[in-house]
Amino acid sequence: MVLGCHFVDGKGAPEIFPKLDGNSIVIADNPTSLINILLHGAELPSTELRPARLRMPDFAWRLDDEEVAELATFIRKGWNNKASAVSASQVEKIRAMRVEK
Repeated sequence: MVLGCHFVDGKGAPEIFPKLDGNSIVIADNPTSLINILLHGAELPSTELRPARLRMPDFAWRLDDEEVAELATFIRKGWNNKASAVSASQVEKIRAMRVEK
C-alpha cells in the first residue's frame, strides 16, 4: 500500500510522490498530520504548470485504529526515520475529530 507509490526505499518520486524517508511530517514530534493523511488522504492542487491533481487515497474506511497506528509507526521508524511509535488511542482521537460534511 504505502510502498507502491513511495517505493521500497522511501524516496518517493520527485514532484509526484513525496519521500517518506526524512519527511518532516513523518518524523514530527506530533504525529497528528501523518495520521490525518493516512485516515483522510491528501491531494496536490492543480496548477497551470501541473494541471494533474495527484491524490493519495484515504484509508479510514478500510483500516481500523490499530492498523493505522501500525502503519504510521512503520513509516515513522522505517528507513532512516527515528520517530516515536503511534498508538491506536492517538488514531482514535484524530478519527473522532473529523467532521463529516
